[in-house]
Amino acid sequence: RKSEQKNGDESRLTKEKYDLLQRAGVEWDPLLSQFQSRVEELRQYQSEHGTLRVKSVHKSLYSWVRRMTKEYELYIDVIENEKEVGGERKRSLLWDDVRRQMLDDLGFREELLGA
Repeated sequence: RKSEQKNGDESRLTKEKYDLLQRAGVEWDPLLSQFQSRVEELRQYQSEHGTLRVKSVHKSLYSWVRRMTKEYELYIDVIENEKEVGGERKRSLLWDDVRRQMLDDLGFREELLGA
């Protein structure tokens, strides 16, 4: 694994150091970890309420699901429908297949997008 030092020189993270950091619990992708936590929260909600349609009284999760619904729609437009998007919409395309699959495993697309 290569990394760039402040002075522009390249350094290598040795396998031994990488393994040591892994064992220490270093979070390599904190945004993905946060996403996974939210998916787990949504999974728990689905288990308790039988739906992914989060009620607005659960403000934080409700807002996240609304945002993810918009992101998913954008993902469909760009990736599946090959639509050109620019500006603000393109910048908001934060998704990848890993995130999409996590939500698909819950039935997100079918229940919230009707697809």
